[in-house]
Amino acid sequence: AAADSPAVDAAIGQPFELAAGVFVVRGTGGGVDEANLGRVGNSGFIAGSGGVLAIETGTSHRHGLALLDGLRRVTGRLPQQVLITHTRQEMLFGATAFRAAGVPVSMHADAAQLMRARCQTCLRNLQRQLGAIEMAGTELIAPDRLFERDHAVELGGDRGNRSPRILGYGHSC
Repeated sequence: AAADSPAVDAAIGQPFELAAGVFVVRGTGGGVDEANLGRVGNSGFIAGSGGVLAIETGTSHRHGLALLDGLRRVTGRLPQQVLITHTRQEMLFGATAFRAAGVPVSMHADAAQLMRARCQTCLRNLQRQLGAIEMAGTELIAPDRLFERDHAVELGGDRGNRSPRILGYGHSC
């Protein structure tokens, strides 16, 4: 169910419907710190009659669990996959929560290569900044699905003909 106005989305981390079936979960913006639990980046999901596509997984396993909870509250179901669009710490370390729920993780092959090369350092920095409790269960995982071209996902209904595309994969932690 969509909020009646953007003012309802005052709390960071609550899904907000931008258009029919298209939701954003806003981050705080800014830098990672204990006050924002590292939840600085935006994520979201697209819901169609045939399924749900999650986009970005959050900063930690706990953040990923919170994103999944919000998605389930709105749609009543799990996503059929999650797409990580680029390798930034606020986008990829919640993947462990999605995988534990049985949701396959998809990523462009170039982004996955960059992640393997650089993101273990990001994870160590987050563990130091946010602490053991917030980062419990958080790991760097390999994606389940890699692709090299545009990545289309069939969601049914009005969203069935949309092709989510990688917006960029050159960013690093």
